[in-house]
Amino acid sequence: MRTATLPKPKKEKRSPIFMRPTPFRLARRKGIVIYDIESKEASPSLIEDSQRMGFERAFLVTIYDGSETLALRNERSANDYPWNLRAISPGGCIDKAMAFLLQPRYATKHCRIYAHNGGKFDHNFLFYWLKLNQDVYRFEVVSVQSKVQRLDIWRVDMPRRKLSWSFVDSISLIPLGLEEAAKTFLKNVELKKSMDLDTPEDSPLWEEYAIQDVRSTYYVVQQFHNLVESLGGEVGLTAPSTSVKLFQRRYLKEPIYRHSHFRKCDGSCRDKACKRKKAGVCDGKCHGCLHGWIFKGYYGGRSEVFARRGRGLFYYDINSSYPRAMLDPMPVGQRMELEAPSLEEVRRYEALGHIGFLECTVQIPDTCKLPPLPMREGHKLIFPTTGEKTRTGVWALAELNLLFEPEVNGRIVSIKRAVFYQAAPVFQHMVNDIYAYREKHRDTCEDEACKGCKEGYDDGMSFVAKLILNSLYGKFGMDSQRDACLYVAPDEKAPDHAIPLNGVWIDDAEKQEKRDVIWVTPYFVDVDYMIPQIAAYITSLARIRLFRGFLYALRIGARLFYSDTDAMVIDKQIPTGSKLGQWKREQDYGKRLDGDFLLPKLYRLSQHDLHCVDVQCKGCAMVYHHPSCPKPKAAKAKDCQFCNRSPSVQHMKGIPGKKQTGEAFAILADENDTLIAEKKGQLPKRRKEDYQKIPIERVMQHRTILRSFGKEVEYTGPKLVRTHKAHRTVYDKRFMLDDGSSIPFRVGEETCED
Repeated sequence: MRTATLPKPKKEKRSPIFMRPTPFRLARRKGIVIYDIESKEASPSLIEDSQRMGFERAFLVTIYDGSETLALRNERSANDYPWNLRAISPGGCIDKAMAFLLQPRYATKHCRIYAHNGGKFDHNFLFYWLKLNQDVYRFEVVSVQSKVQRLDIWRVDMPRRKLSWSFVDSISLIPLGLEEAAKTFLKNVELKKSMDLDTPEDSPLWEEYAIQDVRSTYYVVQQFHNLVESLGGEVGLTAPSTSVKLFQRRYLKEPIYRHSHFRKCDGSCRDKACKRKKAGVCDGKCHGCLHGWIFKGYYGGRSEVFARRGRGLFYYDINSSYPRAMLDPMPVGQRMELEAPSLEEVRRYEALGHIGFLECTVQIPDTCKLPPLPMREGHKLIFPTTGEKTRTGVWALAELNLLFEPEVNGRIVSIKRAVFYQAAPVFQHMVNDIYAYREKHRDTCEDEACKGCKEGYDDGMSFVAKLILNSLYGKFGMDSQRDACLYVAPDEKAPDHAIPLNGVWIDDAEKQEKRDVIWVTPYFVDVDYMIPQIAAYITSLARIRLFRGFLYALRIGARLFYSDTDAMVIDKQIPTGSKLGQWKREQDYGKRLDGDFLLPKLYRLSQHDLHCVDVQCKGCAMVYHHPSCPKPKAAKAKDCQFCNRSPSVQHMKGIPGKKQTGEAFAILADENDTLIAEKKGQLPKRRKEDYQKIPIERVMQHRTILRSFGKEVEYTGPKLVRTHKAHRTVYDKRFMLDDGSSIPFRVGEETCED
């Protein structure tokens, strides 16, 4: 019995010491092939197929490679099969499409096969076809969260490295809806025409509609390649990989030290939480002890509710917070390690311009209403006080300096370890170059309400610049673990350390031979751009800039209501600007903003005319209509009964489901009003009754389809499922008082190893 093909990389190479510049060469552009699947609602119990919009029954596949266009339908012979097998059986539209796409000219060496939003929809139709054709093909699925990032297919009778095909998702590269992407990148091309999706499937209008979809996607991806290559870069599978390629090709001039290990590292793995041990692939060698220590000080953005409701508010955010942080010197040079240094010794290294990370014990008094340091409590990030107790963790020295602000009055009790890096502004040239494409205004523009006055401004290039700058930093702190779903045929043996996706272990070799299963094969990567100290320092600088904004607002007498990574909602105006790192106002001028804030990333904002005094008003200044509104010519959305229930009026964020409604928000708002905690200032315990289930509809995820293989009921493609999403109704990052304001929680002693 042969073993199924293992995922790449074949061997874990020696950890690279440097991140090196990529020698300049012309970008190697691969061919672009686009495919798109049109589907209808499933109707197994009806005599005739349903013609309503749906996601289950594929009836048309269109393909465009820049020169050849195909529109493939099910042949009459396919009608003899059940509705769920029709498209993937001989003569079906998917069967014919795969026969066309799996040609040598479209192999991975030459092309990438894209589908817009294919990771959550189109690619999911292909799995069962591949299962039916297991005698000819094998496949592997690399996923990120709930979507397919890459689907690799290869022939059984040929080595994978010689002939394989890669199906990828263009939305991972260009995270926009197709219509919005076409408006952004294709100015001189006719935009996508709308169509009633309940149109009968035998209508010739479907070919016209689908062909314009694949052609629009092709030209959008092509234009994205053109713009990235005009900057000197090369397009990768995703936006972050594209950003790293550009940095290494054009802007990185000298190697960057990675510093994966402490100087005293003996080369043995001593990590109690080693992911490789859990996956069964640890070889006993150290996998990067210094990087693991830095990851303890790598925190995300600050999202908090400070007050439950407010009227007459102002919403501000920072112009490109992370790109602004990247202008500062970064920890990229030689390192200095200090064991139990004094604060004075730390200050001497800081005065030399070095960037430091400290493992230290801190104390933040309860008198501080706005603690500055992030701390992990379970799986959530909070910003608490410690009271008379202390807390040990790893933080950047720049962020620890916030303890000495008069509004904080905290202190560093002791320092266990410090690591300093020589600094250099390695991103400064790149940020200044690329951000110039984002600027809409002339240097002399002083109009705060100006929507853009700079000549030569291009929406497409501006979007590319924003995408590259915002996605670069996270690549330096990415997780090393990858999981690949591998199909193991009945005549094959599962790879070592693989885990069955459906959760069923088969110990009997004879039974295993008779059963086909999808196995999850974990593997780890250690590439040259994994430098967590860079990512950790950039995120700390972004939090510092946000905290400085908090302090400024408090010092002018403003009240904080909400914060979200690079934004804050307050009740007073502050100076704004259009330059990188300056605050800008995110609402119409001359209007009033009211807000209801339930949880981080779960709030409702409504915009009103200044003279509005109606407390029941849902937003009289909103003039935008819902995209599916049947009366788009109404003067104002407030006068439209349809739009008055839509998110375009209330600007709700975080309500799950395709149709976000005020009713769902009201349910959560009512539950939030019953917030309780055991004791004032202490973190509430998680309880089942603290969650409110909101009904949602969503397309079935790829793992659900793969997990069904080998069971009595097998899914042959995506399906619309009706389920519930549990939203927590108890806010657990700050303690909410009866008057709607809040105070920080207090945490006890806990070390960064816990």
